Formats: sequence, structure tokens, C-alpha cells
Amino acid sequence: MLRSLHIRNYILIDSLDIQFPEGLVIITGQTGAGKSLLLGALGLLSGGKADPSLISEGAESCVVEGEFDTPEGLRIIRRVLYSTGRSRSFIDDCPAQAGELAALSESLFDIHSQHRSLLLIDKAFQLSLLDHYALLDSQRTECSRLWRELGASRSELEKVRAQLRRSKAERDYNEAQYQELQAAALKEGDLAELEEEQRSLANAEEIHERL
Repeated sequence: MLRSLHIRNYILIDSLDIQFPEGLVIITGQTGAGKSLLLGALGLLSGGKADPSLISEGAESCVVEGEFDTPEGLRIIRRVLYSTGRSRSFIDDCPAQAGELAALSESLFDIHSQHRSLLLIDKAFQLSLLDHYALLDSQRTECSRLWRELGASRSELEKVRAQLRRSKAERDYNEAQYQELQAAALKEGDLAELEEEQRSLANAEEIHERL
């Protein structure tokens, strides 16, 4: 059970400390009163994205801390976001990885927003439920793996085909060049004659310009 929530420099919240009594707690208010901000802050404790835009304007960091009663005793989760884009996570005042934070939060609380029920009409979600009910989770995982491998193989095949097309185009170009050289029937000394002719033409043009 969530015992308390402490928020510092989170969007529009400069400082907020809430103590939750035992039993059902209902927070009400008009649209825009800030209820969603509390859910967003809890989302950070579940390993949500560390977005610097969540930090209050002018602040260097944002801190969200939650205290939870568990059968094993009090657990404290804290998340610190920095304006640089970095974040740090703590469990019972000890540094923790984001994955550890997410794993622990799953056993402590669950956020169900008003649009969460839209998942029920999502085809992918429906299929995952059906596979789970039919005890096909392992087969579904294997099928997903094979599908990814198929996609990778198709991509590699397309790369090979593209390389073959480039090689064919280069071969056709080289063959055309070869045919032109064959048709020219060049002999030894032709290059020297052409160079001499070019020099003669250049000299003639220079003389013409001077006249």
C-alpha cells in the first residue's frame, strides 16, 4: 500500500507531500486540478521515461519518492531526474537500475488510466490474450523470433540482389567500352599520332587568334 508520496520540482508542482491513510483513498477534482500529475509522478517510480521537460522551469532536478507498506516492511522508491537528461533510481536509499525499479514497482502498484480499456479493442492485445489463454506463450515467443529472423534474411537477400544489379550494370558498361575499343581498331602508335595532331590543331588555333 502507498503510504506517502513526496514530489519536488515536477512540472507545476514545486513541493508536495501527501500522507495516505489505510483503506480506500479517492482523489477528486475538476479537469486541470492536477490529478494526472500525481499519476505521472507515480509513473516515474515505475521506471517511466526520464524526460527533462518534466522538471519545473528554473530547477536543475526533479525528485519523486514513494513509501510503500509491504509484508516485508517499508520500501522506499526514489527517482531523480536531471536537466541534463540523466536520471538516478534508488530503492531503500541504495542506487538501483531502472529495470530493478520497474520490477519492484510491479509488485507495489498498478496504474490504470481512463484510456487503458482501449487495449481491449487492440487486435495485437486480443491475440496476446488468446495465446496466453491457450498456453501458447512459448510458441508465440518462438514464432516472433522466427519472424524477426525471416525479416532479417529478406533484408539481407535484398542487399545481395542490389549488389548483383550493380555488378551487372558495371559489367554491361565495361562490355560496351570494350566493344567501342574493338570497333576503333587501334594500333600501336595511334596515341602518339593523335597527340601530335592535337598539338598541331592547338598551334593552328593559336596562330589564327594572333592574326
